[in-house]
Amino acid sequence: MLGHLDKAIEEAKKETPEDGQFEALAEIYHAQHRKSESDAALAKAIPINADNWAAAIAMVHGFRGEADKALQWLDRAYAQHDEELYLIKGDPQLRTIEKDPRYRAFLRKMNLPE
Repeated sequence: MLGHLDKAIEEAKKETPEDGQFEALAEIYHAQHRKSESDAALAKAIPINADNWAAAIAMVHGFRGEADKALQWLDRAYAQHDEELYLIKGDPQLRTIEKDPRYRAFLRKMNLPE
């Protein structure tokens, strides 16, 4: 988020795949306008964390400005009782979808203020 993208890549690679390595790389590559690498990292993240950390995948899609996919993954996270959801309000990764009425409805469903 601070723009130190090369350092961010180094730090992301220190994480395990289960702890968000590929989600972080997908966002960093997106910020560097490296779409194919961002897509590849996200494709690696999905089979690893789809069933236990759907919120992280939703945040990647939100960061990339993909509102439909972000909201689909948020719904999946909600159905899974993903513990990360309590952190979504005001998350900078979801800034691109904050004005989307579907996101506001999702916040209401979680009893979070809009």
